[in-house]
Amino acid sequence: MCGVFGVFNSKTPAEDTFYGLYSLQHRGQEAAGIVVAEYNKVKKKTLFKQHKGPGLVAEVFRDESIFETLTGYAAIGHNRYSTTGSSKSNNNIQPFSLTYRSGSLAIAHNGNLTNSRSLRRELTEQGVIFQASSDTEIIPHLAARSKEKEPLHQIYDALRQVQGAYSMVILANNQMIAARDPYGVRPLALGRKIDPSTGELAYVVASETCAFDIIKAEYIRDIKPGEILLIDHLAIANEKPVSIYLPPVERKARCIFEFVYFARPDSTIFENSVDKIRRNLGKNLSRESAVEHEPGEKELTVVSVPDSSNTADPGLRSARATNLAVRHASSTALSATTTSAGPLSSRASTAGKSRYVRNTTSSGASCRTARSSWSTIRSCAGPPPKCSSSWSVRQIRSRSISISAHLRSPTRVSTAWTSRPSASC
Repeated sequence: MCGVFGVFNSKTPAEDTFYGLYSLQHRGQEAAGIVVAEYNKVKKKTLFKQHKGPGLVAEVFRDESIFETLTGYAAIGHNRYSTTGSSKSNNNIQPFSLTYRSGSLAIAHNGNLTNSRSLRRELTEQGVIFQASSDTEIIPHLAARSKEKEPLHQIYDALRQVQGAYSMVILANNQMIAARDPYGVRPLALGRKIDPSTGELAYVVASETCAFDIIKAEYIRDIKPGEILLIDHLAIANEKPVSIYLPPVERKARCIFEFVYFARPDSTIFENSVDKIRRNLGKNLSRESAVEHEPGEKELTVVSVPDSSNTADPGLRSARATNLAVRHASSTALSATTTSAGPLSSRASTAGKSRYVRNTTSSGASCRTARSSWSTIRSCAGPPPKCSSSWSVRQIRSRSISISAHLRSPTRVSTAWTSRPSASC
């Protein structure tokens, strides 16, 4: 499971992608990268620039001068959680960028290709040289060997040959392409953003809609299963991207674990609110697995394991037809759920607040109510970082780096604020 993000026709594509990846941090914590497309007036063509590395988004882009070099009009980004390919090899960090006969190509992919071994073996026997062990690298190689002339049709040719799950964003010269497998296993959403100073339109693609909120983009719709969506300057002028479709399959196979565990509760995936689905899961759990209280018992304690089930807890409680008090208990004594993505606006700050919990043995800890957009819990906590609409890229990076440093210092773990990114698989 990984997080992908893309933006086209933006004045600040690298910064937008940084914020998008930051809000998608829960989908992958091993590595992060951004590739930017910029038109070179001297060479009279679009060239790609990139920066990527191992670690959290805020660590990889710690140096603010990086954004001074990543100028352009479009960008794609990727948060990595390895499922195929070594997690220790920097060669597997996406987006992958290459130059081939039709120009430049960069790809960021979320999913798994089930026939990657046979395709890799076949390509290797034909003389193809692979730089990474990830299954993603197969797709640009297949596209490069296509007999089609246009990148869109080359990508179509490549995706006709692969099997499995994929939601991806691709930069192909001066175009951005978004694609989703015919089964629709992984989510992928399309959004739009209007530049307040110029009124220009920008299109945005992301794994989850929480990445739209932080940059004030508007959710339009999901990329449909089997859809290959083309966004270029003509699509910006007409306000209508062009789509072609892969051959349909008999059924759809959306990943239920996106609702159970992977996605952020303030996101909309598969055209449904994650928060509402999890609340309904809690209600169904209450109906199917009713817990009878014993005589004299005053309250029922509900423990959410893991933290993604915090949203199911209110649903479970609301479904119980009983006067018995239901109390929420945190599954961890020391944690901070990293669902906050450094709010840029009041909309983002109310939709993405984190729950911070400090060890009850810490000096000066006081009980308070910690509020989030999806539930209200009672915990012993110190003051969480303030959510404000004026946070800068530098503040977000310094906050995350400070949190990460505390995690690596065992002598300070009992008193320091800590952050534990959601695990993925």
